[in-house]
Amino acid sequence: MAVIPKSYREKTAAIRSWLGVNESPDGAGVKYGEAVKMVNFAVTREGALVKRPGTKTVMGLASSYGVAISPEAEVVRTDLNAPAWSVTAYPAVTVNEAGVLELLGEPVTVTEANVSSYTSHYCRLQGGAVYRIGAIEYEAPAEGIAVPGGKVQLGAATLVTLLAYQLEAILHASLRVAGGALVLENNVPKADAVGKYFRYDRVYRIEAIVEVGEGHPVYGPAVRLSCRPVTVAGDDVYRWKFYPVSAAPNAGVTPVQGIWSGHVAGREYIVAACSGHLWSLALQEGVWTKRDLGSLPTPGRVTMFGYGEKLYILNGDEYYVWDGDAISTVSGYRPLVAVSVPPSGGGETLQRINRLTGQRRVRFSPDGTAKTFTLPEKGFITVDYACLVGGGSLAVASYDSNGGTVTLAQAPEAGTNTVEIGYTMPNTLRGQVTKMRFAETYNGATDNRVFLYGDGSNKAIYSDLDYDGMPTAEYFPDLSEVAVGDANTPVTAMIRHHDRLLAFKLDSAYSIAYDTVTLPGGMVTAGFMVRTVNRDIGSAAYGQACLVVNHPRTLDAGGIYEWVAASGSGNITPDQRSARRVSHKVEQTLRTMDLSRATAFYDKIGHCYYVVQGGAAVVQNMENGAWYTYSSFPAVCMIAYRDELYFGTEEGTIRLVSREYASDDGEAIAAVWESGAMDFGASSRSKVSSDVYVTVKPEKNAQVKVSVRSDLRGDYDGAVLGQEHETEELTVSAGLLSFRGMNFSSLSFGTNRLPRVKRLKVRVKNYAYFRLIFETNTNWSTATVLGAEITVRHRGAIR
Repeated sequence: MAVIPKSYREKTAAIRSWLGVNESPDGAGVKYGEAVKMVNFAVTREGALVKRPGTKTVMGLASSYGVAISPEAEVVRTDLNAPAWSVTAYPAVTVNEAGVLELLGEPVTVTEANVSSYTSHYCRLQGGAVYRIGAIEYEAPAEGIAVPGGKVQLGAATLVTLLAYQLEAILHASLRVAGGALVLENNVPKADAVGKYFRYDRVYRIEAIVEVGEGHPVYGPAVRLSCRPVTVAGDDVYRWKFYPVSAAPNAGVTPVQGIWSGHVAGREYIVAACSGHLWSLALQEGVWTKRDLGSLPTPGRVTMFGYGEKLYILNGDEYYVWDGDAISTVSGYRPLVAVSVPPSGGGETLQRINRLTGQRRVRFSPDGTAKTFTLPEKGFITVDYACLVGGGSLAVASYDSNGGTVTLAQAPEAGTNTVEIGYTMPNTLRGQVTKMRFAETYNGATDNRVFLYGDGSNKAIYSDLDYDGMPTAEYFPDLSEVAVGDANTPVTAMIRHHDRLLAFKLDSAYSIAYDTVTLPGGMVTAGFMVRTVNRDIGSAAYGQACLVVNHPRTLDAGGIYEWVAASGSGNITPDQRSARRVSHKVEQTLRTMDLSRATAFYDKIGHCYYVVQGGAAVVQNMENGAWYTYSSFPAVCMIAYRDELYFGTEEGTIRLVSREYASDDGEAIAAVWESGAMDFGASSRSKVSSDVYVTVKPEKNAQVKVSVRSDLRGDYDGAVLGQEHETEELTVSAGLLSFRGMNFSSLSFGTNRLPRVKRLKVRVKNYAYFRLIFETNTNWSTATVLGAEITVRHRGAIR
C-alpha cells in the first residue's frame, strides 16, 4: 500500500494491487491488500479483485430425467411500493438429453395484472434457474396512514409561517412513498391549502390556516399554517413467489467418480464415470450430447488413463478397457513363458506369467517324429490352441492336465521355435491388479510402464513389454512390484518428476529410480530402486499428488506441501528443505476440510491450483501467488478440456466454470472480501477517515457493495450510491448498459471502458484500526475492483 501525502495532517492510503487472503489466526503479518476473509472472490494475474467464475450444468449423467417442481415457493424478486416487474413464461417444460431443462410453447408476458392466469406456466430467470409461476405476496407496513406506495405517520401539530407566493409554488395535492422517501405530486398553486402537502424543511400536511397577515410590501401577504409533519412509516412490499423447477433423475444417481479427456482410436473424447455407466460426452456447435458406452460399477473413485490408443479404467474391483467401440474387462496379455522347448520339456524361460490372466504360451522346437509335447506346468485348465509360428493351426488329439502333456494329431516337421501351444492355468493373482485404484506412468526418462497402486498395501505393481518389445497396459508380470517403505502403511500417491517416480505414504516420501538388473541366469530386466526422501511428510489424500509448475504438491498434516529440489540435479533428494509448506495463508479453511477425501487439480490453462472437499475450495493463482477460498463449489473431480475448466459433482452432473456465468446454476454467489485491521502506520494515534475511493472496471451488470468497520464500532452507515434511502452498505455500480436483472436506482449509463473511480462518503472517527469490506450476493452481477484509496487524518494519541 502506498501512502500519498495530501496535507500536513491528511494522507491517502492507496491499495494498488490485491494480494489474496491471509487467514492469520492472530491477525499478525497481514499486508495492505491482503484479506483476513476472502470467500468467492479471486485475484487476477494483474492483481485485480474479481467475483469468482460462476458454474453452469452442461450435462447430467443419469440414464433419464423427469421434471421436479418444489412444493415450496421462494421469493424471486421483491418490489417496493408497486409491482413493476414482468417475466416471459412458457406453457411447458421438459428435460433434454443432457439433463437440462428446456421451455416449450408460445411465450407470454406475465405481469402483476395477469399473474393469476399463468400459474401453470414456466420461466427462466437470471442465471438460468427455472421456476413455475406462482403469486405476488403483498405486505403492508404495520402502522400508519395508507398512501400510494406505503404508509405515513403524522406528527404533532406545529405552526409554520410562509409567504403566500412561496406556498403556491410548493403546494401539492398528494404524496406517495417511494423507496423509503416521500414524493410530492400534483402541484396545485391556487387550490384550498387545507389537506394539501408541501416540503419546507420537511414534508408537512396543512391542517388549518391560522392567520393571513400583511406580509412583505414587495413579496405579498404571509400565511400562518397549522401543520403536521409527515414521515414514512414504511413501504408497501410485493414479493414475487415462484416454485423452483429442477431436472430430477428417474433412477438413483451417484457422484461423478471420474472424468478424463484424450484420444482413443484416433479420436478425441471426454469420458466420465457415473451412475454405474461409462459415458462419452461430445460438444458440437455449443450443444453437449452423451453416449452410454456400457456398464461400469461406480461404488467409489474411478481412475482412467489412456495407453496405446485405448482407455483403461480402475474402479477398485475390476480393470476395464474401452477401445472406442465397447467397454470390457481386460483379459490380459498372454506371455510367452518359454522358448526352444524340446518335445520332452525344458527349454529357456522367457517371460514371466501375467497376474491378469492364467493364459500362457510356449514355443517348441519339434524333432519331426514326436506328437506329444510336455508343457512347463501341470494342472492346466484347457489347451487353447496349437499352431505353426507364422503358419496355420495344428489339430490337438488329446491332452493330459495332470501329466502336463499335449498330443497333436500329426507330428510337425523338425525346426526351432516353430510350434506354439497356448494353454490356461488357474489364476489367483488377478485380484492384485483389479484391487488397485490409481495409476502413474514411468520408466526412467520415458513413460512406457504403468504403475498401479492404491489397494491399501505398500506395494505398487508395474507393467512390462510384450514379446515384440512394445509397451502394454495389459501385462503385469508376477514379481514386477515395488515395495515402498514398511508394510504397515499404504502407498497413497505417485507422480513422475523428471527421471524419478515419487511415491508417498501417509507419513513419508520416497524417490524411485529406474535401473537395469542382471538376473543369475544372465537375463537383464528392469529394476526400480527406492530411496527415502522424507520420514515425516507424505500424502494424506489418495491419488492427489499434482505437478504444479513442475513442482509436485501433496496434501498432508492439514496443509499443502510443495516438493522442491534442494540440489542442482533437479531431483527430489533426502533433504529437509525438499518439503516446503506453502499453505499457511489458507490454514483455517484447510482445517475444516477432510484432506484424505479432497480432490487436488492444477488447471494449466487458468494457472490455478485447486484443493476441493465438501463444497469448499482453496485456490492459488500460480501467476502471482495469491490464495483465496470458494464456497458452494461442489467439485469431486476436475478436468481442463479445450481450454475450459469442468468439474463433476455429487449430484452426477458436469459443470462448466467460466466468468461468462454470474451464478451457480442460477444460485446467487455470496462473495466477501474483508481487509485486515489497518492502522495506517500509527496504531497508537487516533484517526479520522471521511472518504473511500473505489476504482472499478466497467462491465455489464457490475455491482459491489462496500462497507467499513473500526475498532470502536461495527459497520458504519452510509448512503447507497444511486439510491435515495440510507443503508449500511454503499453500492458501487459501474455497469455498461444492460437491462438484465437491472436495479434502476443504481443504474449507470456510462459506456466508457476506462476504469471508474467512485467516491464513498464515510465518517469514521477516533479509530485506531480500520477495516474495508467488499461484498456481493447476486445471481446476475459481476464485480472487478481495481484499487481503493482511503483518506486518513491523524489526530492525537489514543486515550
